[in-house]
Amino acid sequence: MASFGVRFLRWLAWFQQKEYRSDRLWLFVTSAEGVSELWRLVPLKSDFSKTGLKRPQKTPRVLVTAFLSVCLIALLFYLSAFRGWVTLLVVIFVVYLLLPVVMFISNLPIILIKHLVTEYYLHQARQLIRKYRPQIIGITGSYGKTTTKLLLAHVLAIKAPVFTTPASYNTKYSVAKSICDQYRGEKIVVLEYGAYTRGEIEQLANFFPPSIAIIIGLTEQHLGLFGSLDKIIQAKAELIKALPKNASIYVNASDPGADQIFIAGRNLHPAGQSLKRVGYGIAGDGEWQFATQKDGFIQIKIGQKKYLTQIWGGHYTTQLSAVFLLATTLGIELDQVAQTLNEFEPGANFIRRYQLESGVVVIDDGGTSNPTGFETALDLISSLPAARKILLTTGIVDLGQRSAEIHQNLACAAGRSVSEVWYFGELAKSEFMGELGQRVVHERDQIEQRIKQLTKDDLLLIEGRMPKWLKL
Repeated sequence: MASFGVRFLRWLAWFQQKEYRSDRLWLFVTSAEGVSELWRLVPLKSDFSKTGLKRPQKTPRVLVTAFLSVCLIALLFYLSAFRGWVTLLVVIFVVYLLLPVVMFISNLPIILIKHLVTEYYLHQARQLIRKYRPQIIGITGSYGKTTTKLLLAHVLAIKAPVFTTPASYNTKYSVAKSICDQYRGEKIVVLEYGAYTRGEIEQLANFFPPSIAIIIGLTEQHLGLFGSLDKIIQAKAELIKALPKNASIYVNASDPGADQIFIAGRNLHPAGQSLKRVGYGIAGDGEWQFATQKDGFIQIKIGQKKYLTQIWGGHYTTQLSAVFLLATTLGIELDQVAQTLNEFEPGANFIRRYQLESGVVVIDDGGTSNPTGFETALDLISSLPAARKILLTTGIVDLGQRSAEIHQNLACAAGRSVSEVWYFGELAKSEFMGELGQRVVHERDQIEQRIKQLTKDDLLLIEGRMPKWLKL
């Protein structure tokens, strides 16, 4: 029973982590990590500890999933018991082995209910948007959507009341429910439009049509779900297709993929030639200048005035350029933009720099990990002083058939930037070990021992969600 409980909780956590989506779950179970998890029939010793057991967060959905799964399992056991003990034992083993299938079947009623609830919130939210007719600024791309959204909303609040969704909410349900719960008629709405497959942004934009768009950039994020980079481009281009005639599109000129999305969207748009491309992220955007300090924080210069922000990482200057360009176009003074950004306090969606009590410097990119961001973070720490630079990572999910290639490139980049890698989980571990050999530490006891040996001269880079047992 203990083994059954461990396997049940682990798979419940996987379902939650993959957002209960069949496409993400299938991609997981067909990966090396998923196959290993599927055949993980005997629990490890660590599974019986509070910190070592992988388990889900307590949410209404996970509790309902657990309840329905237990009911289905009990029904299967009850029906098989009438056919004798041999049949019952066979059914118990099959259920134990195919526990993910049982959970998926148990989730079907929830999927239907969620679809109906989502449709309800979408129509309610659309009525609110139609009632107040705000200017909607839409943001899309493979990375940087949330940080750009939060920066822009913070600055535009100078001009008028602004509504934006919290954290990285960018799906139909999360956006619609946020509008229903929190929108109070603000004149400016800043939304990010995300997708795992083609058609999702189009549906979202049909309910909440933008008047201005910002294209951040392109990377292989969720490549396994889309199937190809071209399909990612087409999916992101759906936002441009939803724009009105003569709309302005702010395109990251430092990322060629952003232009690919713009071109694809212009081709889809019935009045594509009327759309106005506004490039940002290049020298000479405007009268503002950025400088990255030695400690990694960004300084803004307007004429002779300097503003030191709390934003860490020179790559954010591209997004800051978009904010400056759009804000000044809407009539906000340069000094006001700079001063407001100077007061901005980055949250968990940004790369954060902090120090542990021991003095160890931590660069935390755990909440925003994607191929481009991963490489950028490695490049950023290469110029920082430290006796040892250590990468803590779990790899990047949903990359599909190109997972090995992408992780191989990341492993090569890590080899140039860090002295050691602490690797958690099985996803792409072999790529890192193949490239870095003994510089990769993946056993829990060895990692815990190395934590004790950290000094104030060390630097840690976190990429991905860390296991609960990790205590720094």
